[in-house]
Amino acid sequence: MAQHSSNGKNGFLNMLSHDSSFDNAYANLISGISEAKKFMIISSGKVTINEVVYRWIQETHENNNLESLVMTNYVFMTYKNGLSYILTMVVPEKRFDSLKPLFDKIAASLKI
Repeated sequence: MAQHSSNGKNGFLNMLSHDSSFDNAYANLISGISEAKKFMIISSGKVTINEVVYRWIQETHENNNLESLVMTNYVFMTYKNGLSYILTMVVPEKRFDSLKPLFDKIAASLKI
C-alpha cells in the first residue's frame, strides 16, 4: 500500500493505492474511522465536484487524549485510476459549523 499525505491547519489530503474499487476503498475508510471511541455517523452522501463523484461522511467521536472533547470528522473520498483520494477535516464539535464553509471551499477546488 502506498500512501501520500499533505496536511494543513485543519485537514489532510491522503492518496492511497491499495484498494481495487471505490466500494472497497469506502468500506476500508469506514472500517478504519469506526474504531474511534464513541464513533457515531451523523450524516453521509454523495456529491459531484468538477465532474468527479465523492462520497462524504460526517461523524463524531471522542478525542483520544481528552475524553471530554468530542471531535467532528468530515471526510470527502473518491477513487480514480487505482487511487483513493481522501480529504479530511477533524475539529472540535463546537467549531465544526464555523469551519465547514472553509472545508467546502477547499473541496470545491479539487481537480483530480
